[in-house]
Amino acid sequence: MYKLKDRIKIKEVTLNVKNLNQMIDYYKTIGLELINKTDKTVSLGVRENVLLNLKEIDSTLTEKTTGLYHVAYLVPSRKDLANVLFSLLVKDTEIQGAADHGYSEAIYLTDPEGNGIEIYRDKNIEEWDINEYGQIKGVTEPLYADELLAQRDTDKPVQLPSGTKIGHIHLLIKDYQETKKFYTDILGFDNKYEFTDQAVFLAANLYHHDIALNIWNSKGMELRKDNQLGLDHYVIEINNREDFEGLKNNLSNVKENIITTSESKIVLKDNQNIKIKIILK
Repeated sequence: MYKLKDRIKIKEVTLNVKNLNQMIDYYKTIGLELINKTDKTVSLGVRENVLLNLKEIDSTLTEKTTGLYHVAYLVPSRKDLANVLFSLLVKDTEIQGAADHGYSEAIYLTDPEGNGIEIYRDKNIEEWDINEYGQIKGVTEPLYADELLAQRDTDKPVQLPSGTKIGHIHLLIKDYQETKKFYTDILGFDNKYEFTDQAVFLAANLYHHDIALNIWNSKGMELRKDNQLGLDHYVIEINNREDFEGLKNNLSNVKENIITTSESKIVLKDNQNIKIKIILK
């Protein structure tokens, strides 16, 4: 069975949005920087490193469908997470929740158009609960804000720090077993942790998750449609030719899902009609 041998990166995410200027203001408020802008598109990120693209579209499609649960931005340290939390509080930004997941500490937000956001830091790997098979157990425990805020080194609002990247993406799906099989058997991710046939956390090599899938809100859900608000696509960056060519060969099993292929890029849709661009670094 094909498996990714090396670590991968969720390089960037593109969202279809209704109100571009409102969304720009929000993402700048939470700490992203404006990098490029046209009349209908914008790229935001950290220190010229694009993490998020926003594309304004004329669409009224707002049905409950498969797509994005949240994009998770990984900051380098606990001090950085403390600075970000303080900045969000100073700016009176609505925070949906926060949690200690055993391997990480996370803050949860929602943008003005309902797209989920996580900002988190990883704990030292020695603190992760890793079993003999390489699976990494996650938990959901309280995150004590006062204790975290005590780690900050500034009393001023901050942007997301240098070194921030997309740590993972979490997707809403409706067909649990089939989608889990697509990401493990076709795309080559390992099952790192599973929660009662409702959520699965997938990664390449030693990480808690690069991609998560859940059916928590799947009742009555339809497959994602093109030209719909929300997630347009996300980008997976593969670091070596062997993994890339192995994946390309394995995709021959799902030719109907492939949109285009080239020497260094594959564009496809998963079985939930979510578009993925896979690029070779």
